[in-house]
Amino acid sequence: MSVYRDSLQYAILGASAGALLLPLVDYLDNSITPLHYSAAIGAASGFVLGGGAGIMINSTSNGKIAPLTVALPTLTAGGTALVLKANPNTSSMSYKRLIGVTTIAGIAGLLTGVVLQNQRDR
Repeated sequence: MSVYRDSLQYAILGASAGALLLPLVDYLDNSITPLHYSAAIGAASGFVLGGGAGIMINSTSNGKIAPLTVALPTLTAGGTALVLKANPNTSSMSYKRLIGVTTIAGIAGLLTGVVLQNQRDR
């Protein structure tokens, strides 16, 4: 239970960022989603993502999770976003689609990091 309590600050930060960023993304994509709905969804998903990130950060600093497991999802998601926005053929991709694609790349990076870390520990 203390792991969750220690990551609460990250969850609150994520909820705040989500409540601000999702309505901004909806506005940039010319979405007709109402502001109160978009902000609530952004806050809820930001709370979950921020809490998960806080758990990973705290577990990495305590030596419970290997840094490779945390680094690869970050690198793959960030690299995917950079390549998609830098490429002229995909630079006009909507922000919602970009977030979806980078999330999938981050999950693939997480799985790759876990497998590589398990192989290194053998």
